Amino acid sequence: MFHEEIKWNIDAPVLINDRSSLIADICCEMVATTVSTGSSYLNKRSQIFQVSSDQSGPHTLNYSVPQGSVLGPLMFISYREDLADLISSHQLKYHEFLDDTQLVGRTEIPKVPSTIDSLQRCTADVGDWYASRRLKLNEDKTEFMWCG
Repeated sequence: MFHEEIKWNIDAPVLINDRSSLIADICCEMVATTVSTGSSYLNKRSQIFQVSSDQSGPHTLNYSVPQGSVLGPLMFISYREDLADLISSHQLKYHEFLDDTQLVGRTEIPKVPSTIDSLQRCTADVGDWYASRRLKLNEDKTEFMWCG
């Protein structure tokens, strides 16, 4: 049976630099007592791919969190934590599920143009934020939906 895993391409040095105190807290509770342990958890890793009896690798992983690990989702959440502050700075709300983010703006009819402007500016800023962390905003999946 084939099982497809979600792969988050996270730049480990950015995560380590931006979230060292959070990594320390996570690692202290779950794995170790220092940030260096959290760093070694993310750095100098390799992966082997196997289909039936054919095997490749090992391949060095520079931009990923170990899949199937307990810390993987926590590391991804911490990697994206300041995205919430960015969205909130546009006076918008958001919903997140794994690597999907929905921006939400609620407005009165006279303020529709300014709300659309906020959504557009926020989307551009989110794209810049993604790029600064070596992530890519999937423009094919970026949609605008109006309910009213």
